[in-house]
Amino acid sequence: VNQCTILSLQQLFKYYYCSSSYSFADFKLNPYDVSNFELFNLAVLETNNTTFYSVGGEITRYEKVKLLTRYEPSYKYLNVCNSYSYNCSKKTCVKCMRTILELDALNMLDKYEKVFDISMYKKHKMDYLADMYARKILRHDHYAYEIWDDITRKYHIPFHKKLYSIIHFIYSRVKMYSVNDILIKLKNR
Repeated sequence: VNQCTILSLQQLFKYYYCSSSYSFADFKLNPYDVSNFELFNLAVLETNNTTFYSVGGEITRYEKVKLLTRYEPSYKYLNVCNSYSYNCSKKTCVKCMRTILELDALNMLDKYEKVFDISMYKKHKMDYLADMYARKILRHDHYAYEIWDDITRKYHIPFHKKLYSIIHFIYSRVKMYSVNDILIKLKNR
């Protein structure tokens, strides 16, 4: 999607540097997530006027966040939200949830009080953690695995929260996808 925007303005951009979603070590052809093989995608999208480069693939997303926390302007200007021009900070927003949990795992959360609703997160922290647990277990979420050790050293997630999140995750997917789609996704793991 980002590349399409750049292509619509290609007279303004000769080179565009895309932050890789995954490390190059996690490259795979995946019909459900094209960012797993964005190196191929970027090459296909290039034109005579615009060249795309994938950057940051030498490290994981969690390592990128660690580096980002050393950059003071990010305390005021970091924006990761998929839905809004500001960080909604909701656990239903995967990017906000993931980033808040990463910052918490790194003990840097308070530095980002200007860009995230830290009080909402602290009030519902166990729900965020349990949702991450469900994504790790049921979706094999790569990002959840990255921070799992660090975040569980800080917090214990109660069993009832884990169970509720697993049931809620399954229920939400059954509502969202057909049974056939779910079986195909499970088969391709």
